[in-house]
Amino acid sequence: LEICKKYCQIFSNMRLISQDNKGLGVARNVGMKNVMSEYIVFVDSDDYVNKNMCEKIKKGIHLNTIDVLYFNASMQYDVPSNEKPMTHSEELDYYKMSGKNYLYKSFPESHSFSACLAVYKASFLKGNNISFPENTYFEDNLFSLKVALEAESVYSISDKLYIRRCRANSIMSGEISVKKCIDTVSVQSSLWKCLKEKKVDIENEDFTRRFVLAGI
Repeated sequence: LEICKKYCQIFSNMRLISQDNKGLGVARNVGMKNVMSEYIVFVDSDDYVNKNMCEKIKKGIHLNTIDVLYFNASMQYDVPSNEKPMTHSEELDYYKMSGKNYLYKSFPESHSFSACLAVYKASFLKGNNISFPENTYFEDNLFSLKVALEAESVYSISDKLYIRRCRANSIMSGEISVKKCIDTVSVQSSLWKCLKEKKVDIENEDFTRRFVLAGI
């Protein structure tokens, strides 16, 4: 906390919001409610970003009027991990399309649920009432699906702007627990409901079946 306070004293564009630990979903939602910028990026506390990230993002946004800009990640393996590289197919890069088309084209080989691999227009998230589930593991999954289904225009670039650290005892690499298993089923049920509400199960039955079962 003291380090964060010092940074806020040095940099006028930094704000500190301090609260009890209520989980990742709550923290991100509070951040979104307090954001004053036009676009939003999420960075997990154990990861870091390319030093040219903001410059690259601004360039991608400047050239296109979009709701979401997707980018890639570099993987840093601090421990052995079977976590797959977070890069999308080159075929998706530098083409503007709807979020739904991006979802169809990227799944399964290039699809990632991570909310940290994109920059989002704040008004898009607020206008569509998109937020993170709270008090649950795997909160990115439903958020990322809603983003894709609601976005009218998305764009992706090949740059690896995010550095994903695979470390010991993280949420993804830590031990399996009863809550993680319960939350997995609960999240997949939420994905199914979301797809049905948007009638994706009718529009693309094969995709819907594969998408929901992949998480189980």
